[in-house]
Amino acid sequence: MKTITLTLITSLFLVSSSHANPIFTAEWTKGLRMFPGQWQYLHAVGKDRLRPERDPSSPKGGTVARVEVRPGDKVISSERSEVCMMQDSWGRPLPVRSTSGHEYYGISVKLDLKWQAPQPNAAGYAWGTFFQLHGPDSLGASPSIALMAEKDFHLDVCGGDVMDGGKRTKPKGVVSLPYTDGSLNLGRWNQFLVDVVWAADNTGSITIYRRNEGKMQWIKVLEKQNTPTLQYGFGQQVGDHYWKTGFYRSESSHTNLLWLGPIVRGNNRNEVAVAAFGMP
Repeated sequence: MKTITLTLITSLFLVSSSHANPIFTAEWTKGLRMFPGQWQYLHAVGKDRLRPERDPSSPKGGTVARVEVRPGDKVISSERSEVCMMQDSWGRPLPVRSTSGHEYYGISVKLDLKWQAPQPNAAGYAWGTFFQLHGPDSLGASPSIALMAEKDFHLDVCGGDVMDGGKRTKPKGVVSLPYTDGSLNLGRWNQFLVDVVWAADNTGSITIYRRNEGKMQWIKVLEKQNTPTLQYGFGQQVGDHYWKTGFYRSESSHTNLLWLGPIVRGNNRNEVAVAAFGMP
């Protein structure tokens, strides 16, 4: 099946003018058209794999993204249906840098009732990623931060010097960090608020809050202080990092289906929460 890679935005998204303060607000909408201010690339084997769908039960009660990955949906490497690289309204990249400071991200996800965790590949590794911050491609490393949906929800990290002071011939692997509540809550919406300080050294930090469908209170499920949240290669400067979302998995013999709500990035926690979930 032919791979579709669209430069500029394959805009299943529309910037919400009512939330002008966040750095980036992507709300899934009907239709398919090019539109700056959203994602720059689509990596999927077909338009049907990542498309808008109405869901009144979603946090904002509107249009969400239906994301599907089937056996053999291989794009670039392994199986995926993703969009990547945030852009501003002029079509310019919105990377994450060591100068990005303290940011918040809002994302909600619902997994199909028939959900199965991705299977180990030929090398024995299994993964399932729905939101990932990728370092410079030249590093050839795993994402510096990745929100995972497998047998549970958890966080994978791969920050700092990925070559361990030049002692390695290949980049180091990820470290998986469990949530205090990593339950999948199948068939229901799960809201995640990511509070992160960007740094390639131990001045960085990441905290993740969770709120399940029908709940009012946020629960802190992970806090990691004094940790690098960006990555670099030994002897190199810290390069630009970019976001991807959808689903990226190890090759599997079953289909994975999930839904994503609006994705928001900003410097104010309440503004991000309202834009992503409709309430702080």
